[in-house]
Amino acid sequence: MYITTDSHGDMEIVLAAVGEYLLRIHAEVWIDLFVDEQISEPCTASLFEKARQEAERRQAGASKKKSPYKAFDLDLSQGLDREIFTRLSSWTIASEACSNNRIVFSTIENQLLISLNIPEVDAEAVLATARRNGAAAHTAVR
Repeated sequence: MYITTDSHGDMEIVLAAVGEYLLRIHAEVWIDLFVDEQISEPCTASLFEKARQEAERRQAGASKKKSPYKAFDLDLSQGLDREIFTRLSSWTIASEACSNNRIVFSTIENQLLISLNIPEVDAEAVLATARRNGAAAHTAVR
């Protein structure tokens, strides 16, 4: 199922509901901390820089074979990581989550569209939660 919104604010509400679901199913979540266009919203831009600093901090002392910003692992039980997921996933070039060796969530270079590959009843519940929390979110044909 694809979920679309008309605004970044609505997408953040949707992503908060998705984050709750991903935490519940113990999904592995990561984000690429790269953007195609500069983030125009000041608070979000500040969080993006904070996320990049956190990625560098976590990689300190580890193998430098990959960029600290590529496939940056997020632990959605942690406040900062949850905020990064909720507020940045739709701005970056990609964010994904896997459960049981399959991708269950992704955003790829589209700020107002996400893909969920989860049971339809779960996707509808996530969408209902987002709508209850104020998002004007829509489904698109898969």
